[in-house]
Amino acid sequence: MIKGTRVVTFLLSGFLFLSLGQGALAQYGQYGAYGPYGQGGQSNSILVDKTVGMNQVTTKGGTTSTTFVDNLGSTDQRFFAGQTVSFKIKVKNTSDHKLSNIVVKDTLPTSLEAVDVKNYDSATRTITLSDNLALNAGEEYIYTLNTKVVSQEKLPTDKGVFCVYNKAVASNSMVSDDDAAQFCIEKKVLGVKSQPNAGPEYGLGLLALQMLGLGSGTYLKRRVK
Repeated sequence: MIKGTRVVTFLLSGFLFLSLGQGALAQYGQYGAYGPYGQGGQSNSILVDKTVGMNQVTTKGGTTSTTFVDNLGSTDQRFFAGQTVSFKIKVKNTSDHKLSNIVVKDTLPTSLEAVDVKNYDSATRTITLSDNLALNAGEEYIYTLNTKVVSQEKLPTDKGVFCVYNKAVASNSMVSDDDAAQFCIEKKVLGVKSQPNAGPEYGLGLLALQMLGLGSGTYLKRRVK
């Protein structure tokens, strides 16, 4: 009798285990591995793409057209003291859900100064482009930033041509990304004058002038007599 009771109890336990297991599998298939809210299944990612402007062309109507590229090397277009350098900063939500409270900042190198910006920290040379950006999944926002090369006397004294980077960062509590664009600055050399030509032609010219002066003196003496 006791043996039969054990068998019945074992069968009931097995039935309950299978029933609970099927219920758990059904719940897994409905909500996924991370529960009914699916929080663990979300992807959190953001993309920053920064470009620098070149070949600024003004049309007859007064419209300025600028081509933006990833980087400019030393053999590409160079910038001079006081010249405007423009950037575009694209921030894209590459997650599968909305991202909020995104902070977008740009840090200037010492050779650039900010132009017509509000949120600029001169101590860190950082411009805050946004402190509360919200982007839906797949949405992007593009900032245009104008800067200016510092004056001639503020540029390095030991460099004629040098290249620098300008970096932008976008982040919130879950994601972060950054990108930088390179451009080059050429410092004009001031106070250099062309040297006089000291070749043989120069010597012949002096000799001709001397002979002309000698002849003029002789002619004047004859007139006086």
